Parts: sequence; C-alpha cells; structure tokens
Amino acid sequence: LAVRHTDDQAENFYALLAELKKGLHSVEVVFESMSKASESRLSEAQLARKRAEEELVSIREEHTQAEAKIDKLEQKLAKKREEMDDLRESYDKLEDRLKREREARKKAAE
Repeated sequence: LAVRHTDDQAENFYALLAELKKGLHSVEVVFESMSKASESRLSEAQLARKRAEEELVSIREEHTQAEAKIDKLEQKLAKKREEMDDLRESYDKLEDRLKREREARKKAAE
C-alpha cells in the first residue's frame, strides 16, 4: 500500500508538472504573440516617422524654393517699378519740353 501511495504521489507530481509545463508554454506563446504584435506596431510607427520626416524635408525644400522664387519676383517687381519711375520722369520731361515748344510757337505766332 505504501508503494502504491508513492506511485500515486509520483503520478500526481508528474501530472502536475505536465500541467505546469503546458501552462508555462501557453504563457510563453501569449508573450511571444504580444511581443510580435508590439514589434509590428513599433515597426509601423518607425516607418510612419520616417515617411513624415521625408515629407518634412520635401516640404522644407519646396518652401526654400518658393522663397527663392518670391525673392526673384520681388527683385523683378522693384526693377519694373524703377523702370516705371524712369518712364514717368522721361514723360514729364517730354511734356515740359512740348509745353515750352507750344509756348514758343505761340509767342512766335503773335
């Protein structure tokens, strides 16, 4: 009877050990699954960050190009304004000369 009792205890011990191994394996599978899911989310987040950084670089380059274009246009506008001022000045001089010539003709006609 004592041998049988020892055999039952050993059998129960090994059955308990087998259940414990199954439980540990289940926990290991769950942790591995969670780890893979976390790694996947991390990888997606890193990829999204990389894309955002690339887009930011692209936007900055476009901004720089736009600023350069604006500077060129502002310089061109300033040059055109100077040309307009010069033309106004020439026009005013021609008007004065024409006026003087008219006055001179008028005096000569009198």
